[in-house]
Formats: sequence, structure tokens, C-alpha cells
Amino acid sequence: MKISRAKVKDFIVANKTIIGATNIKQDGTLRNWSFRIDVDRTNGGSKPYNDDDFGYLTVWDMNKQGYRTLDLNTLIKLTINKEIIDVGD
Repeated sequence: MKISRAKVKDFIVANKTIIGATNIKQDGTLRNWSFRIDVDRTNGGSKPYNDDDFGYLTVWDMNKQGYRTLDLNTLIKLTINKEIIDVGD
């Protein structure tokens, strides 16, 4: 299955489950990780930017047990319920 980059955020938000992701980090290496989005942020401050302005999504990193910013522009693939979804333009 393949999904366009323009629709990937809506796709992620619609799937309230643990999602595996592969994206390109700033140093050019690949990062494989798992996250979920249905976690309420209860402490901490606000960000100095709006996620939507940059193509970001705030998610809960299941491995590091903390909030991370998923850059939707560097996303290569998602894995949901053992189904691999390629992300592209």
C-alpha cells in the first residue's frame, strides 16, 4: 500500500494504535521507531511553533517513553498491524 505525503497526517490520526515508522534523521541516517498519538500531554510548556506550519506531528515515542516530533516530510514508511505503508508524493 502507498499513501501520499499530503494525506499521511490524516491517516496517522485516524489509526489510534501503535504505529511503526521509518524516517530520515537530520544527519541522513534512518530511524526505525514506534509511536502512538492518543496520549494526552499533561506537563511541560508550549512549543514556540505550530506543528502544522512545518509538517510536524507530536507523538509519544514508545521506546523512549517521551514526546517526540515526527517530521512528516522525512517519513519513508509506516507499519500498522503488520501492514507496511510506503509514504511518497
